[in-house]
Amino acid sequence: MQIGNLEVNGKARAMYTNASSDWHIDDLYKANPNEATALFAVRTPSSGGDTLFTGLRAAYEALDDAIKEKIKHLRCFYSMQRLDAQFRRRDVNRTPLTEVTIAANPPVSHPLVRVHPVTGKKGLLFSPEAMTRIEGMPEEASQGLAKTLADHALSRRFQYRHKWTDGDFLIWDNLSTMHRATEFDAENELRLLYRAIISRVR
Repeated sequence: MQIGNLEVNGKARAMYTNASSDWHIDDLYKANPNEATALFAVRTPSSGGDTLFTGLRAAYEALDDAIKEKIKHLRCFYSMQRLDAQFRRRDVNRTPLTEVTIAANPPVSHPLVRVHPVTGKKGLLFSPEAMTRIEGMPEEASQGLAKTLADHALSRRFQYRHKWTDGDFLIWDNLSTMHRATEFDAENELRLLYRAIISRVR
């Protein structure tokens, strides 16, 4: 998949959002989201267009014991339609989801605290932009808890900022990391990256 603002004959040829303000985990609205994401930078702007990451294992480990106890058995529900609504607020001309796509991607739930299958370490697992609610909690309480956890997880002490240069290749643990992009001058500069996802054979 191509990521960026590449156009050919006036038509977009890459998936494009400039400065996505929503921190997220890729494809968490799926029952089996990809476990790793990779990006290769083909063309990068002179400034901006960075990618920010925040580590969800470190964020979990820094929680106090009372919060860890409260969330240890909770599950979050995610929806493609919820995610699409977020995109539609930024792009009113976005092509609507088809009934076939909606039917193929029903709401799913994932544990809020995930045990990494290789390291055995615990980490937060949540993506606020696609989350609808937390199991067993009313919507207002769900959103309140999600905000508390997000505010904590997005502390700068857990973050890394990658400033892209042409030829950079980056791969990360998709389920242990939230990420987002920063703004760049899309009217005058090109940003183009190739994206690949890696899934576990099940």
